[in-house]
Amino acid sequence: MNYQPNTAARALRYGKNFSIGILFASLRDRIYAELMGCLQRSLAARGYTCIFAFWENETEMEQAYRVVQQHGVDGIITCDYRPEWLNGNTPVVAYGKYDSIDSIYINYESAWEEAANYLRGLGHRRIGYIGLLNRDRHKVYMAIIKKLGLAHDPSWVFAGDGYPESGVAGMRQLMKLKKGPTAILCHNDSVAMAAMATAMQNGFNVAKDFSFIGFDNILEAAHCYPALTTFDTHLAAKSELMVDTVLKRIENPDTEQVAVSLKPKFIIRDSCDKPKGE
Repeated sequence: MNYQPNTAARALRYGKNFSIGILFASLRDRIYAELMGCLQRSLAARGYTCIFAFWENETEMEQAYRVVQQHGVDGIITCDYRPEWLNGNTPVVAYGKYDSIDSIYINYESAWEEAANYLRGLGHRRIGYIGLLNRDRHKVYMAIIKKLGLAHDPSWVFAGDGYPESGVAGMRQLMKLKKGPTAILCHNDSVAMAAMATAMQNGFNVAKDFSFIGFDNILEAAHCYPALTTFDTHLAAKSELMVDTVLKRIENPDTEQVAVSLKPKFIIRDSCDKPKGE
């Protein structure tokens, strides 16, 4: 016979529900979909269930928080939060860099500097960017361009989001420029792959005419054409860290705040080459 534990009895015995709220932005961001699977497996191995809630905008973000709270979760793992969430007794661990709570985050500074140095080594001097402008990746891009003494033009930056549509729109803008970037850093792999497809559909050669670097190393990145140069963000390891952190916070609410920085691994594939004619 398959034994099924009585969750209500276990909750009464231990004083907790053995459930964690997982609050993230839209699963249209492919890396979040992969991350959810890792978090679920990691929590299940520790005897916990997941209560998932997602959002597309600010209003839905608050609704998502209320949903997991109504389920009486013992802790929350999220990619963003509101200060008022910290007023209760539910521990919150963030995927991202935050000052007020436990956080597991990616070191974008080291990644973009490695990417820019790689492109400069190939001969690129005009490096553009497609993606969110209010996130760390764009801020770091600007700082690295300045640090390395590379050329910069505001028209080489396209303000979008982390979805494929931004890759399409951004590439359409950059292709129109008389003297645009020869290499493009993209907010994530989904944006990069959409930008590459748009370039090819318009007769350009990826790597020869434009070099592309993505971020996250989603499953499709190795299998698109050409295979995408990107950064692996240690999906399984950061999932384990987030789970370990929130469970330790549940057991010991007064422990010292945790901030763990992970350096992504540069994965060189086929989407970059020397700039044509330079």
